[in-house]
Amino acid sequence: MYNKLLIKNKVKEVVSKSLGIHEKETIFNLPFSEISEGLDFPEMIMDLEDEFNLIITDNEAKGIVNFESAQKFICNKMVVNS
Repeated sequence: MYNKLLIKNKVKEVVSKSLGIHEKETIFNLPFSEISEGLDFPEMIMDLEDEFNLIITDNEAKGIVNFESAQKFICNKMVVNS
């Protein structure tokens, strides 16, 4: 079984890097579009796929809109794929 806290922290790290912000600046329910205008969303999704060895469909990616949804999605996907 995966440690959800470790997964959440790693998601925070990967997404923060993609947004170009420090992890301490994260606001979990604020949409990514409001945090970073220059966000390359497809690149962020690919970074998450690479980090967690997952495939995220375009439809699934539409539900990843903030830190909280990214963390929940990755945690759920990791549990399903284990």
